[in-house]
Amino acid sequence: EARDDLLPQSNLAARSDGGWHPAQIGRLSSHRGLRLRGVLTPSTLLGWQVFDLARFEWKVEAGVGYQYTNFISVEPLQEPSVSDAAIRLWTSFKWDILSDLDLKFQHDTILVPTDMGQTSHYTRAILKYELTDLLKLETTFVHSRIWQPVPTADGTQPKSDDFQLIVGFAFEVY
Repeated sequence: EARDDLLPQSNLAARSDGGWHPAQIGRLSSHRGLRLRGVLTPSTLLGWQVFDLARFEWKVEAGVGYQYTNFISVEPLQEPSVSDAAIRLWTSFKWDILSDLDLKFQHDTILVPTDMGQTSHYTRAILKYELTDLLKLETTFVHSRIWQPVPTADGTQPKSDDFQLIVGFAFEVY
């Protein structure tokens, strides 16, 4: 079971013609497969809207923040939670392939300079097909990775990578 939610984001001065814009973003996640009870990463980013075309948008953002991680279980004498400064690198693009077919991509890297083993990556690609004005079919691919996960209480080394393929329907109400 995985949960990864982007906390409220505000682009304070985003420019549609490209250019730098300040942004604030945080990430709250938990993931049993990667042995994480909870990860909170509030951060402040500075972004660049690389493209803002009729059918294609691309943004990149980078900044600094703080990461708090609470593990499900750890080896004896190891702290059950850690916190440290973090460097965030984030990008997203949206491509309207056809009038009823969209592709969205997001990638988030959180570097932990004092403990590179806790550096994590989160990638999500969503293919959305519009069946009707209100009903969409979504196929989502998710990849989560922690470079060196902390061993569990029994010494088991958790896997570094987790992959998910999610297919579902979405209803859009205006």
